[in-house]
Amino acid sequence: MKLITPIITIAMMSLAFSVMAQSNSEVDLPIVKRADNLLLADPQTIIDLRHKIIQNSAARQAPIIDDFSEVGNREMLDLEDIFEITLEPDSVAPRVSIARYQSTAVSFVDAYGNPWPIRRISNFLEGLIAIDKATGDEDVKKDDPQAGSFTMTALRHGVVGNITVYLEGLSTPISLMLEGNSGVFHRIATMRVNEAGPQTNVASMLNDSAVTIGTASDVDLNNALYGVSPAGSETMLVSGAEGKAWIKDDHLYLQTPLAVFSPQILGVSHGNGRYRAYKLPLSSTVMGTNNNGQTVSMRIGRAVSAEASNSLGVR
Repeated sequence: MKLITPIITIAMMSLAFSVMAQSNSEVDLPIVKRADNLLLADPQTIIDLRHKIIQNSAARQAPIIDDFSEVGNREMLDLEDIFEITLEPDSVAPRVSIARYQSTAVSFVDAYGNPWPIRRISNFLEGLIAIDKATGDEDVKKDDPQAGSFTMTALRHGVVGNITVYLEGLSTPISLMLEGNSGVFHRIATMRVNEAGPQTNVASMLNDSAVTIGTASDVDLNNALYGVSPAGSETMLVSGAEGKAWIKDDHLYLQTPLAVFSPQILGVSHGNGRYRAYKLPLSSTVMGTNNNGQTVSMRIGRAVSAEASNSLGVR
């Protein structure tokens, strides 16, 4: 016991000297000296320093107005495709190109161009892609025009994988292959399923809405059938497929060899030749099937001369 007591005393003295030395070293730190000098400053100096701190903080958060076109000029090739889905066992899954932070709009339509509602989208690519569905997974409304659409984007470069889409009333899930690319992506990818969806009333489509040749039940439709402009109509520019188009009042008259299925057909006239005439609602895009069974998208726009005349105020 006599030997242990001096040892404890020496240890406590050493610890005390160590704490004192550490305290002295902290006092000598530059930041402590600067703090002491700041506390000794007069009130106006303290206000000036606070003003500089606030200005510095505001400068860090203020937006910078500049032209970043040269820095961020990266040409991206955006695609717009229609994929045919046959539901056959040996059918090839559609391949959709995606790019980081570029939005790809995916829409499912049936054989008649009507939206096909989506029940659920399943994937195991959490953290790699982001999917945003307009209507959510619960309470799918069959008559909602956006029920068959969603958007997705890649969160990283080079994402490769697949997603599975469950459609309302369809027993077979549909798989989409995703390919990440840095310079190309699908801006719009339309999946056309070769069956009638929940939004298509097949019974009503079988009703005869055609115009009998030679009758005057719809003079404008008969004129369009033979390529004659309906009275008081405006001639439109057609691209993507063969055809002629006119706008009169709130309707689009179209002469084309395609079997049109979208938008809704208000009237149709069949002639003895290869052309058909359709009366449609106003639309900039018309979808139909050619003789080979392929889906074709036709764009309707104003002629350049008409746009130039309107811009100059010419009537």
